[in-house]
Amino acid sequence: MSQPLIIGCNAWYEDEMGGAYRIASEFALHCARKGREVHFVAAHGQAPGGVHYTLRKGVNLWRYESPRESGGEKSPVKLWSHWQGIHRAARAIAGRLGSNSRPVVNGHTELQYWGLSHSLGKKAARKVLSVHSPFSDEYLAQKNGTLGGFPQYWAHFLLKAIEKHIYSVSDTVQCDSEFTAQVISKKFPNEVKGKLALCPGYVERRAEDLTHITRIGARERLRDMRWQGESTYFLTLRRLVPRTGVDSLIRAVSLLKQTAPFKVMIAGEGPCRTEYEKLTIELGLSDKIHFLGAVPDETLAFYYRAADCFVLPTRALECFGLVILESFASGTPVIATPNGAIPEVMGPYTQGLARDNTPEAIAERMRQFLAATPAVRESGQASFIEYAAGYEKNKVLDRLEALVMGNSSAV
Repeated sequence: MSQPLIIGCNAWYEDEMGGAYRIASEFALHCARKGREVHFVAAHGQAPGGVHYTLRKGVNLWRYESPRESGGEKSPVKLWSHWQGIHRAARAIAGRLGSNSRPVVNGHTELQYWGLSHSLGKKAARKVLSVHSPFSDEYLAQKNGTLGGFPQYWAHFLLKAIEKHIYSVSDTVQCDSEFTAQVISKKFPNEVKGKLALCPGYVERRAEDLTHITRIGARERLRDMRWQGESTYFLTLRRLVPRTGVDSLIRAVSLLKQTAPFKVMIAGEGPCRTEYEKLTIELGLSDKIHFLGAVPDETLAFYYRAADCFVLPTRALECFGLVILESFASGTPVIATPNGAIPEVMGPYTQGLARDNTPEAIAERMRQFLAATPAVRESGQASFIEYAAGYEKNKVLDRLEALVMGNSSAV
């Protein structure tokens, strides 16, 4: 079927949790199911000595050995190690495709796209970068907005240089939100001029209407004693890093200790988990806050449904906010900070937005929710689900395929 598609991403979704990894992998699977030849290049710690090939559900998966302690501090040594691995994978794919093939290259993380666009640039019929979070801005957000010392300044400079180059060589730069497009346009106006196209994130279509399941019924399905009782339950699902603002949520809870019974369930993992657990103990909130760890995909919808309200306490750089749609798809309202693309994705439900990203503002919205009657809390279920249906997975992935393959100039 027509042109092969080569996708570059830092990880395959079964190997490592991450929003961009999931979108890239599910896009690859979607295109393979439709009969397209798809190759996926990713780093992996269990591919020693070169490139490891497997066929995963119709996708040709090429994993190269990731640098030791990959995912930590950026360094020229790690970038060079990635570069070598990506080039080895690209050579293997080129050998498989043959000299006359004209593949389309689509990157979902900048580093892998950088390597693939360099290795296959002359062969590629088309190069498309999907930006889920701008490279250098993401690095800065991981540092909580502050760079410390020459190595970090050098790494940030290098990432900006890579960004500038890959935008300039791309035929199309796809963004998940208007917010992301504006950030890129402001920083790299010449490199992205006339190239930007929008295609949002998506949610799975629910196999069952979760509004037919009560919140108590969903809690029973989870079989977790931490969900038992008559309390109001707030849920957040976040990677535990400074950018996502989970510590602000914890501090917001400390301002609400004397309010009506409630609990906050924190799902997700990350390098700050120990720090946040310690903060919870220090503030005397162990009876209010529970850390759930990673949540299995197969039960994720029931976590959203079990919660009375979802809280998105992002501190900076939320380039889409998929968890908003996932919560709405389960009929659950959302309280969120007004950062990045969050107001854009919240759509008409701006009453859930806090005035800013401070603990005080988050606590204010939570206090208002706690004071509302059960009827008011549940009044928007059907409209939440209808709104989320506009971002149904297969429809969005069809649009993304058309954009990447050059069958659509803008979405």
